[in-house]
Amino acid sequence: MAKIEAVGTAVPPYTYSQKEIIPIVEHMFSDAFPDIGRLLSVFENGLVNTRSFAQPLSWYLEEHSFADKNRCFQEAAFHTALLAAQRCLENHDTKAVDAIFFVTSTGIKTPGLEVDLIDALSLSGDIERYPLWGLGCAGGVSGINKALQYCDHYPDRVALLVCVEMCSTTFQKDDHSKSNLIGTSLFADGAACALVSGKRVKASGVLPHWVSSYQSLQPQSQKLMGWNVENDGLHVIFGRQIPSVVKSWVVPELTQFLQRNNVSTENIVSYISHPGGRKVLEAYEESFQVDKKMFSASYNVLQKYGNMSSPTVLFVLQEIMKQPQKHGNALMTALGPGFSSDAALLEWRDA
Repeated sequence: MAKIEAVGTAVPPYTYSQKEIIPIVEHMFSDAFPDIGRLLSVFENGLVNTRSFAQPLSWYLEEHSFADKNRCFQEAAFHTALLAAQRCLENHDTKAVDAIFFVTSTGIKTPGLEVDLIDALSLSGDIERYPLWGLGCAGGVSGINKALQYCDHYPDRVALLVCVEMCSTTFQKDDHSKSNLIGTSLFADGAACALVSGKRVKASGVLPHWVSSYQSLQPQSQKLMGWNVENDGLHVIFGRQIPSVVKSWVVPELTQFLQRNNVSTENIVSYISHPGGRKVLEAYEESFQVDKKMFSASYNVLQKYGNMSSPTVLFVLQEIMKQPQKHGNALMTALGPGFSSDAALLEWRDA
């Protein structure tokens, strides 16, 4: 089986508490919402304590063109992803990496940022490149599945997954929709990398090994999550019915996926779930009928970092990997535009 050997994470340098962010948001949205005080309760109810951004808060009060926002994305994404990759590869030979999978949805660049990372990390010039754009919050799980499948097919090879998002650089100060208001309370910036290797590559310890992958699209649900692309940049689409969709569609689909692999929820020793928000995690708990402590790593990441889109689930994985793990199955999940549900069935076992 292919396996995940290491995870490295990083966030940009500007970190703020929710209490520091609330006055800025109140100033921006007070004219549009007479009941702004009631709506700002989302900051307290969402369980997020701190978040990190590509720029200081004052930058988000200024006017910026799409080009300016994208340049900011490129610079911040490169430096944050580089730091995450360096931490991930700290004890590994960079020349041994055969493929790089690069995931983002919050900015664009051609050639992609993975090319800049290949140079900066002194990776091999003949490395295979797999840029993946537009997967949103599901990108972390979709990316890890693709890296694991690659190393399962090539058991002597090593792959590096890089997920980086600068959600804050997409912020629209003049967009007074409720979706944008909710986004200001939840989304943040960050990067995460995972080192994946085939079964013939030596490693040590109890590591998560790949068992099976899953991806499904809900029909006619494109407007539930994603971007509207306008002249001034990317405008967030964030449907309030997402937690109910977790209960009605996501969990039943995941249950069938587990059954096809002869696994039940009783066999799951760890849930590695992208913390899309408090209500999403609670919907998982209720639908799977498991104790809240099974999602403690997801809650911890949500509180400390917010929702960084695709890298967030790898922050959760890193937190779980820091603790001794007993043998058993793990379920890694995330939701994204499409509307899509992505999952990886893993098994903790000796490398």
